[in-house]
Amino acid sequence: MSEEREIGNNCIDEAAKILGVSEEEALASFGSWMNETFPDMWEAAGSSAQGLDDDDYNDFADMFVCANRPSGGGGGGSGEEWVGMFIGFDRRFDLMKRKREAAIDIATADLSGAINNGFQYNGNKVGIGRAFRAEGVWRAEHSTGTFVSKDSADDNPNWVIPLNEKLSICMLKADNTPQRATAMKSVWAFHGNSKDKFLEEGPMLITVEGAFEGATHDWNLWQPITVKGTFDPEGWNGAGPTLSISNTNATYGLDWVPEGKKRDTASNLFKPEQYLTTTGDAAVNVKDLLEHHLDNRRESYTDRNGVQRYDGPMVCIVGGVMDINHEGRESQWDPTGRDYWLSISTQVLRRENPNARIGIGVSGMVKENHNALSVLKSGEWLPFAKGSRVWVVGRTESYTNQDGDEVVKVQAHGIYAVPHKSIPAKKPSESSNDLGNLDGFSAGGDY
Repeated sequence: MSEEREIGNNCIDEAAKILGVSEEEALASFGSWMNETFPDMWEAAGSSAQGLDDDDYNDFADMFVCANRPSGGGGGGSGEEWVGMFIGFDRRFDLMKRKREAAIDIATADLSGAINNGFQYNGNKVGIGRAFRAEGVWRAEHSTGTFVSKDSADDNPNWVIPLNEKLSICMLKADNTPQRATAMKSVWAFHGNSKDKFLEEGPMLITVEGAFEGATHDWNLWQPITVKGTFDPEGWNGAGPTLSISNTNATYGLDWVPEGKKRDTASNLFKPEQYLTTTGDAAVNVKDLLEHHLDNRRESYTDRNGVQRYDGPMVCIVGGVMDINHEGRESQWDPTGRDYWLSISTQVLRRENPNARIGIGVSGMVKENHNALSVLKSGEWLPFAKGSRVWVVGRTESYTNQDGDEVVKVQAHGIYAVPHKSIPAKKPSESSNDLGNLDGFSAGGDY
């Protein structure tokens, strides 16, 4: 297999060690797991790992490993119990997106031709049908007839793909039955440890990957929580320690800590402004942020212009808000259609340059689902204003400004505004939304 499938191959090798079998037997087990868990995709791949797209093979092989890691005690989901705090939401994405978009493009261009001929994806033929409601159920018109499903017309089955308000399609298996059109995954920042190690070793910053039910669930940030998952200390392709969670069952609070002095100590520790100071190497002084970024970034890919792109490290920084835009701007890249910006600074950062600040990008989902630009006061979330003190958890990026200087910024995964040090915003003014002095960071910046 090619180098592009190295991740998946390593996962099969890892699964072989977990299962105590040969690599050939592990690959066969992977096929059985795919057939049981993702039958539509497995059939579309010709019931062969070789038939899977490189990225799909890598993704599903990694999920196969997570599904087969030894589990801890029962109840509340599978895997070992972990305690800590979700401190950031990175992204949610669909493993079936490219395949689905290919079907949409072909059907949009020529629906009749698409129904008659289907399309080729990853070397395999995929059928296309017209999905419609009739007599209380969903149906799929294909090249030789109509498939009648058992899905109620009132439901939205995971195989129906809307083209517009009046027309929907579906992808079909070889027997002209619909195949699923989505397979979601989410990525979070979590600071914690396994339940039996937390009180002795303390928390560590890890990645949480949500799959199956966990892929579409939103956990609360900034609250102590107990979850169950399977842990990989190396992570996919050496990305770092990763906890995979497929079940949404979770318990908020500190009931897992013995009552008495330990519970009192834990209560103080889990105050977000205190807890975030324990993030180790990720806790970076803003004056050292560019150096930290350059020393710890990893090569990601080379873009179409031949420029090397990097993944910056996860960081946890604190400062006062200098600029903030609660209105946001339109963005074709953000799932919500808008993204947002603010900047923070500290006295140390401004010693050499009174205008020095760190630009912070905020996705629409982080703002809307996780109150990134608001402070919790007296049980109510209120937009915060300039001058507020905030902690930012996110990943660094850099770009070259108009003067040829490399500038570091942070794409926020979570923002915590310290309640007693934050200022509720009044109606946003033009000056508060003016980001023209961010030295290239605003809409004109290279991001």
